[in-house]
Amino acid sequence: MTRSDKKQPVLHRRRSLRLSNLEHGIKLAEPIKLGSFKVHRKRHRVLDDANTTVAPTPSCSPTIAMRTRRMTLSDPDNREQALTWREHDLAMKSKELEQRLAALSKKEEETSALLQQAKEREARDIFRQLEEHFTCSLCYDIMASPFSLNAAGQCGHTFCAMCILKWTFSRLHRLCGCWHESVDCPICRSLVVMTPEKPPRLDFTFPFVPNRTASAICDSWVERLAYLLSETKKGRGGKKNRTRVDNPSDLPHWREGGAARKEWLRKRSEGKALMSSLYSNWSRLTPENFAAMKDDLGV
Repeated sequence: MTRSDKKQPVLHRRRSLRLSNLEHGIKLAEPIKLGSFKVHRKRHRVLDDANTTVAPTPSCSPTIAMRTRRMTLSDPDNREQALTWREHDLAMKSKELEQRLAALSKKEEETSALLQQAKEREARDIFRQLEEHFTCSLCYDIMASPFSLNAAGQCGHTFCAMCILKWTFSRLHRLCGCWHESVDCPICRSLVVMTPEKPPRLDFTFPFVPNRTASAICDSWVERLAYLLSETKKGRGGKKNRTRVDNPSDLPHWREGGAARKEWLRKRSEGKALMSSLYSNWSRLTPENFAAMKDDLGV
């Protein structure tokens, strides 16, 4: 018996096995060599419940095919469960974000309240400083355009421009338009330099000296006070602040548009204008001019 005759039964069995596999829907793929072994990969035909043919890839083993079939059947359930988990996760994240937003809003409100309280405290401090150190002794209000008297002694007391003008011209004799007696300081009674009756007059006889330091401080603090009070009112939004300390009764009138601020601005403007006009014409003013000014001041 030759070698080819010995191989015929083996070939016959392989051919029979291949035909049997084709009848059952199994096709032998090309053999893959792994070392000294040959592995045949099979293509399986998988039928689902609807008798639909699902053909795995040529590299799919029977175990993988069965697993794929199970996953295919359970995919809708898995997707529904995944969507449920995803929805729950998003709901938790949304709730967490809402809580963080609420915490940030609360913190922002607390910060805003602290800022408003700080502004109110600063406004009260400024108002107290103005009342303690920059109150006019004649009108008992915050000095508007502060001026001092040109006194012979060491006077240094400061008053509003309009107040000290009225005080000085109240000593003027209306009929002759002259000062027959020396004008003194309302506080310390220091005598002011006498005013010559007839022009021309020298500049050093001008009885008033501007207090520029006090003027700069008053102007700056009054403007700051108006800003703080306006911002405080805007920040409160009409709501009462329980932690707010009671403000002085006159303090609200110093905000922008308040009655006290309007009156202070009017006095400052009129005092500056009148003092400037008086100083620029001091050397040539006549007694008649002084008498007319006394009438204009209403003293």
